[in-house]
Amino acid sequence: MKTKNMLIGGMSLALVACISVGATLAYLSDTTGTVQNKFQMVTNGIVLNLQETAKDGAGYDVYTAKLEDSQLKKDQKVTDTTTGETLNANNAGEIVGFIYENIQPGAILQKDVKLSIGQQGTTTVSSWVFACMENSNGANMTVTVNPQNWKVVANDSEKHKTLYLYQGTLASAGDNNQKYIPEFENVKELPSLFTTVEVPAATQPNASFNDIIVSGYAEQAEANTYAAAYANALNHFGMTADEQ
Repeated sequence: MKTKNMLIGGMSLALVACISVGATLAYLSDTTGTVQNKFQMVTNGIVLNLQETAKDGAGYDVYTAKLEDSQLKKDQKVTDTTTGETLNANNAGEIVGFIYENIQPGAILQKDVKLSIGQQGTTTVSSWVFACMENSNGANMTVTVNPQNWKVVANDSEKHKTLYLYQGTLASAGDNNQKYIPEFENVKELPSLFTTVEVPAATQPNASFNDIIVSGYAEQAEANTYAAAYANALNHFGMTADEQ
C-alpha cells in the first residue's frame, strides 16, 4: 500500500515539472515603426567657368556666339559673328574669344584668362582644378603662365599641350603633395592663368599664328586620389604626358 502511494506521488511531480518547462517558452516581444533612408547624388557639385578679357587699346576684335536660343548646350557649335568660322559656346551672345590683327614684331598683347569655380547659393565639393593650354606657335608666340598659382603637371609636346594644376592660396588641402580646393559656398574666382602674350621682336612681318586654346577641368577630391584625377584630366584633354 505504501509503495502504491509513492508511485502516484512520483507521477504528480513529473506532471508539475512538465508544466513548469512549458511556461518558460512565453517570450517578451514588441514591434517598432520603420525608418526610411533616402539617398540622392549631389547635383551641380562642381561648376567650372572659363572667362577671357582683354584691356582697351590692345588691338583686338571680340567675337561672340550667334544663335537665337539663349540656352545652348555645352560645346554646341555656333557661328562667329565676325569671321564666320565655327566656334563653341554655351550661350548666344557670349564672348568666346578675341581676334588680334595687325600684330607688330615685339608686341605684348594684353590678356586675362582665368577660371572661376562654384555657383551662387550652392556648395562646391572639394576638387582639383586643372587648366590645359594648347599653343602650337612655338617660339613665335610666348605665353608666360602665373607660376605662383598654376603648376605644370604634364606636357604633351606632340600635341603642343600643357596641363596645369591650381596650387594657389585657395587650395589648402592635399593628396600626394598636390593641393585641392576644399568644399566651399558660392563662387571663387581663381587667379589668372596668364595675362600677356608676347610676339618676339625677331618675328617676320608675314608670320602666321595658330590659335591659343585654353580650357578647364575639375574633379572631386573626396573618395578620390590625385593620381586618378590626374589620369582623368589627361584623358579629358586627349593628352599623353611626356616622359619625365
